[in-house]
This record gives sequence, structure tokens and C-alpha cells, in this order.
Amino acid sequence: MDSEALKPCPFCGGEAKYYYYTPRDHNIECESCSNGTCLHETKAEAITAWNTRADDDRIEALKADKAKLREALVGLTTDDDDPCWFDHAGNCQAHFITNPCEMAFARKALQETER
Repeated sequence: MDSEALKPCPFCGGEAKYYYYTPRDHNIECESCSNGTCLHETKAEAITAWNTRADDDRIEALKADKAKLREALVGLTTDDDDPCWFDHAGNCQAHFITNPCEMAFARKALQETER
């Protein structure tokens, strides 16, 4: 059984990958968020454990939620071109927000989803 038989990650929808450590240590991990199975004695047991955990309907719902959240972040950050700048206490003076600045957090989250 190869990686095409693995369902996507039940947590983030990322691609799963099989790992072989020793003849009795096999597991599956998500390449995006690193969630995975515990170690199993055989490759087949690891794959079964991974695929049993995945719920395809839930994954699709999470992907839809992620798209909505991304769209909301884009809308929030598009109207504000001011770069964050911080005072001696670490408070964002551009947005008058205490550390951490939510605008900086939103911009960083958007950059990370573009990878």
C-alpha cells in the first residue's frame, strides 16, 4: 500500500506520509501539521489506524472554514496598509494595540497560508 492509499490529515487536510523506523516501528504523519499515529508493528496497521481516524466530511468542512477565515483576514488587512511599529513597551503604535498586534498576527497568518 503506498501513500496514495492514505487519507488526508483529519486535522488540517494536509498530505500524509508513511515512515519506517525499524521492522516493528511504523507510523503515518501529516507533512503539514506533523500530527500522526503512534508507532505500529506493521505498515498495514499504521495505515489502517491513520485512515480510520480520518473523517472525509469533517475535512471538507474544515477546508471550507479555512477558506472563509482566510477571506475574512484578507478583508481585514486589505484596508490597512500601515506597517506595525512598536514603542519601548512592545505596543503597536500604528494600530494602538498592546503586544501582540492583531494586525501583525493576521498578516503573518495570511503569509503562512500562501506557502
